Amino acid sequence: MRWLLCFPVLFAFCSVYGQNPAQRRIDSLHHVTSLAGTPYTLSNTYAQLTLVYQAGGRPDSARHYLGLLGNLFADNRKDHKIASRYFMTAGLYFQRQGDLRGALPYMTSALEYLDAVEPDPSYGEQLLTIGNTHLSLRNPVSAADYHSRALRVFEKSGNVRGQSLSLRGLGMDLLEQEEYREAEKYFQSALKLQDVVKDARETLAIRSGMAKAYAGMGRYETSADFYERALSQAEAMKLTPEALKTLYSLGMLYTARKNPEQAKRYLLQALSLAYVSGDSVMMTRIKTSLAVVSTSRRRGTDAEKTLVDNVVAATTATNVRSLPDAYYTLAQWYAERKQYEKAFTQLHAYLQLNDTVHRKEALAQYRELEARYARNKVADDSLTLTAENQVQVLERELQGLTTQRNYLTAAVLLVVLLTGIGALLYYRRSTRARKSEKVPDTKVSTPRARATAQGAPVPSASPRPAPRPVAAEPKSVPPAVATLEAALAVQDDETSDQAVVLIIADNAAMRSLMEKTLKTQFRTIVATNENSGWEKAQAQVPDLVITDIETSPADGQNICEKLRDATITSHIPVVMLTANAEQENKAQGLQADADEYISKPFTPEELRLRVQNIIAQRENLRHAFNQQLAQPRDIFSSDPESDFMDSLLEILEERYAEATFDAEAFTTASGLSRIQLHRKLKALTGKSTPEFLRDFKRTRSQQVLAADRVRIIGDR
Repeated sequence: MRWLLCFPVLFAFCSVYGQNPAQRRIDSLHHVTSLAGTPYTLSNTYAQLTLVYQAGGRPDSARHYLGLLGNLFADNRKDHKIASRYFMTAGLYFQRQGDLRGALPYMTSALEYLDAVEPDPSYGEQLLTIGNTHLSLRNPVSAADYHSRALRVFEKSGNVRGQSLSLRGLGMDLLEQEEYREAEKYFQSALKLQDVVKDARETLAIRSGMAKAYAGMGRYETSADFYERALSQAEAMKLTPEALKTLYSLGMLYTARKNPEQAKRYLLQALSLAYVSGDSVMMTRIKTSLAVVSTSRRRGTDAEKTLVDNVVAATTATNVRSLPDAYYTLAQWYAERKQYEKAFTQLHAYLQLNDTVHRKEALAQYRELEARYARNKVADDSLTLTAENQVQVLERELQGLTTQRNYLTAAVLLVVLLTGIGALLYYRRSTRARKSEKVPDTKVSTPRARATAQGAPVPSASPRPAPRPVAAEPKSVPPAVATLEAALAVQDDETSDQAVVLIIADNAAMRSLMEKTLKTQFRTIVATNENSGWEKAQAQVPDLVITDIETSPADGQNICEKLRDATITSHIPVVMLTANAEQENKAQGLQADADEYISKPFTPEELRLRVQNIIAQRENLRHAFNQQLAQPRDIFSSDPESDFMDSLLEILEERYAEATFDAEAFTTASGLSRIQLHRKLKALTGKSTPEFLRDFKRTRSQQVLAADRVRIIGDR
């Protein structure tokens, strides 16, 4: 029975040496980590465990030890650059497994550790990676922030490829926010940089993005052209996934344009490509889209619908010959009816299936149709671009550019001609108006007091006491209206009755929300901080100011006080926004003389109604000032608006009789810029500067004539 004692020894031996060598190594490394060791020893052990788990196909354990390595280098070895790399690698593990939300904390930690030291060349790449991750999570605002930071880093380092990637990322961010015009500008800038980078895949992605931007702007022809270019490039590079996405996008573009014939053409071609690549998800989406197209009123004949249904049904058939035969039959049906463009597309889809039964006949027909219609498609056995076709493509693009240049030249000449005609008409009209308003340069007799029977003098018809002194305020040179923005503001305000609203907000998302809410009814101006908002308020004198400064609420109160203290902006109502609804904060805002106080969150409709009510209330002030203009000036109340009007009336009283005193001279005498005086008068009286001057001259002339008539009657 002694031999039974050998079994425990044999079992222990087999349990140790009979297991997987990789597992034995993992167990030994875990034993090392359980012992107290130096950080250097632990870092080496963690690195070996990471490699073992990575080779063994256990990514969860690998990224766990990558995180431990990052913490070890950050806390014990104080090497933040190495810690940042380990954290970023752990985040990429999450990203490859499709767990984007799990990847973000690791990537953000990597960026924070890298911010603590001098950034290395990988800093911009990390910003770009985090921005792309936010974009994949449908968070375009955060993605745009990281892409903008990456762009600044790449511009500083001169990395042209990084600049192109960042610009494309910003374009995609704006596409998600439906800002199609701004997105197109970023895509154009990225495409120009590709002349230096020459990255074919990146060029393909940029063209696809531009196609989406043009489709969002309603420029469907340009969108289809960019999709076609991207498709040709994807087919030339044999990038099946990109070509499949582009074909599907073209089909959906023509579906949205109510063109089922073109939509069916591209969707059928995409269906064959999805079948070859084995993309079941895309096949399901394409079949659903084809079903929608088939229900259209312009779905074609019953025979064509039957053939298309056969193609769709063949994708799920067990017979491998069903799909090639269905495509070839549909192509021949189109060719017999001389629908050569559709036949060309279906032959191309058939050739993608690599069928050998009808390949020779199909390839001959394909080449014949390509030569007849000069299609920018592939034409050899391997379906790659030849040098001859590349020359044809370049010649077509050159011809298109020449045509565009001719159209642009004609448009410029037309604009110049119309501008000249408009200037001539404006000159004649202004000359005629000045002649009609011209006052003779003669001395106007002042009505003298006549004596009554008792010897008491009779006062004149409209006694005018001396104007009240206006409180002295520090003179500041108003911003010059030399910029294009201010000049356009003058022109727009003279031709539009829309009120101007200035939005001062340091949060990009909130600023964009308020601008979208108000721009349909008002002309909006945006500023990102207190200084920029104060400059724009002085330069353009808006009808209403909305402030929402989250980083420093005191800045919102400062801008409110500045607007109230300055004569040129004292009439402007101010609306303050805040996330804190406490009474104390409301009191602080109202102490700064704010007209309205709105607590967040709020609905766009609430903001629109508040703004409409405030601007409607300003109409009452305009009517009051218009009535006071014809009254003696001693009834004016003592407020900044009345003091301002008193100063203008004093200038007019002294110089209105001068023959050369026009709107420009009035603006110069007031000490304000053209837009400032125009906006101030428009807000207080509802009249432009020339209208206000003309009405004043007419009123004073009538008063002088009436006084002369009274004096003449009294003398008699």
